[in-house]
Amino acid sequence: MNTAIRFVLDAFGIILGLSTLALAIGSRKPSDALRWAGVQAASWLVLFPIGVVLLLPLSLLRLWHTAPSLEYNYDVTVWNGGKLTWLWGNEEDGVLPSDRNHYLVGKPDWLRAYLWSAWRNSTNNVRFAASIKGGAWLQVRRWGWYFQAGYRPDTGWPVWSAGAGLGTQV
Repeated sequence: MNTAIRFVLDAFGIILGLSTLALAIGSRKPSDALRWAGVQAASWLVLFPIGVVLLLPLSLLRLWHTAPSLEYNYDVTVWNGGKLTWLWGNEEDGVLPSDRNHYLVGKPDWLRAYLWSAWRNSTNNVRFAASIKGGAWLQVRRWGWYFQAGYRPDTGWPVWSAGAGLGTQV
């Protein structure tokens, strides 16, 4: 798929993610869900632009390494900044997406890491700060595309995304 189209669709996924606020109303714990969705949205508005600036030099200098995931039982690529860059990391897929993610395959690693971490999965690790099991969950798959928003049924982590593929597998 054309990189520009994919980038626009990924950005659109962020906008669609705001629908989590609507989904939270249907949650078993609406006040907790609304509070967390609001905190997450507010934190994204502050942390996203910081990540866009912070991760560019880290990406250009390829300042990442492999380490055990803090959430899963396997190794992932992480930024060298430790706790200062943890929020912009990705404990599930790493900061450098594997080819199984089909994200900008064939492009330079620094560009893949930057777009994956700063734009597509910005502040990805915020979801590990809290979870709401039993929260509302919406996932739609059509014609090789998906939209999903709400709280993963298996972990309770908030998810806001849309794009090509299957989305979260639960």
